[in-house]
Parts: sequence; structure tokens; C-alpha cells
Amino acid sequence: MLVTGCTIGDVGEAVRDDADMRASASASASQGRDAPSPTRGTSGERGTSTSAAPSAPESAPAPVDGDLTGRTIYLDPGHAAVMPANNPQVTDGRGGTKPCQVSGTTANDGWPEHTFNWLMAMEIKDQLEALGATVQLSREDDSGVADCIDLRAEKENSSAADVVVSLHADGAGEGNRGFHVITVAAPLPGNDAEGSAELAANIRDGFLAGGFTPSNYLGVDGIDHRSDLTGLNLSTKPKVLVEFGNMRDSADIALLASEDGRTGMAQAVVRGIIATIGQ
Repeated sequence: MLVTGCTIGDVGEAVRDDADMRASASASASQGRDAPSPTRGTSGERGTSTSAAPSAPESAPAPVDGDLTGRTIYLDPGHAAVMPANNPQVTDGRGGTKPCQVSGTTANDGWPEHTFNWLMAMEIKDQLEALGATVQLSREDDSGVADCIDLRAEKENSSAADVVVSLHADGAGEGNRGFHVITVAAPLPGNDAEGSAELAANIRDGFLAGGFTPSNYLGVDGIDHRSDLTGLNLSTKPKVLVEFGNMRDSADIALLASEDGRTGMAQAVVRGIIATIGQ
């Protein structure tokens, strides 16, 4: 089993150096819409990346066409800037427990995953709203404490959302790169397994249409299945979790830290949503 660094809010801390990641994330938290590059200086200004070219078109992507009028999409930018007090154990949806929240991974320079996730949520939200959709979010900002993973799922389930997309980035070793879309494995009675599988395939196809490379280390053809994620286990909606790339790989982080890269990846998600619930 390959252990990677995105704790996705509900993977046990025994397989991560979570204390180090939490310290780096807290020190590096930012609410800005324009993320720093991997080579930024201590001032936080954008530097010049020396990373390999990302696996996506270099030109700014054209807007996505579609009609999502009357549709509601729930976006869950994973993790949060501040860990909850005492970090209580909550259900994992399969009879066990997980921490309420974990910090997520960081880039090699300390740029935290929770901030990347927030930037992606804002970009996807803007694009969806431009197509007529209503967008709900699992957290209101990138500066405070967020709901526990089980409560996030509860709020998603009680919402009017047609689909739910959880947003993350991974933290594996150099050379492990590419996106993957996760759906629930061994579906439970309450899961919308069919709807989730359709959403996953459509978002994967949206990435491929945008010229993005599927993961070379997790999943098959850009899709993975997991039974250990509370948010997927508890969901009653068509829901997927997107890992946009590996923050510890030099080529992937160049893409994740790029405005054009984030715009293109957001469009990939939007294409998949349109293919699933568009008019």
C-alpha cells in the first residue's frame, strides 16, 4: 500500500507525520486568491518556477460552455487553517472512528493544502455561478476552524445539492504525479454509488479533455475507489473526492500554484458536472 501525504480529513494519523504538517500549514496559511509559486521568497511574492513543465496546455483555457440553471452544487474544500480544540473522534461510517479533522499535506516550501483547496473552491464556484448554478460550501473561509468530517457530510446530505465534490491535493514523493478522482468502494446502502460513479467518470473525462495527466501511482485511468473516507461513506448524494495532483512533485506543484493551471483544473471539474447534471 502506497502511503501519501493528503490526509483527506479522515485517514489515521499513524501513517502520517501529521504534527509536522500541521505546524507547516499553520505557519503558511493564506486567504489570497493568487497562490504563491513553489519558489516564492519569504515575502510570499510569486517567484519564478524552475519545475518541469506541467502536464496541461500552457495557454490560458477558454471558458466552458453549458447551462446549470436551477442546479445546486456543494463544494467541500478539504481541511482548514485551524485545527479544532481537542480534535474529537467521529464516526468513519463503517463502525470505526477517525479524527474530526486533520491538517492535510503541504508543498515542499510549506504552502498548505487547505489553502490550495480553498483557491480551487473559489475558482470552481465562480465558473459554476457563471453558468447559472447555485453553489454551497462546506466552510466559509480559509482562516478558521471548519466542521468535522462527519458534520460536513451531514450538511451535504441535508442540502438541496444535486452533486457534491470534495477538493484536495496529495502529498506523495517526487515523480508521483497526476490527478485522480475517488469514489466510495464497497458502497453502503445509503450511498448513491451509481450517481457517484457517473460523476467520477465525467470529471475524469473533463480532466482528460483539458489535457491533464491521470495519476501514475494511485487508481486506474484517473479513478480510485476507497472505503476509508468518512465523507464518502456517509454520503447519500452523488459525490466524489478530487485529488488535483501531488504537492510534493515539482511538476505538479508548478501546475497547482499557477493561476492558469487552477483555472484549467476547475474547468475540468465543471465539464464533468455539466456532463452529469447540465441542461
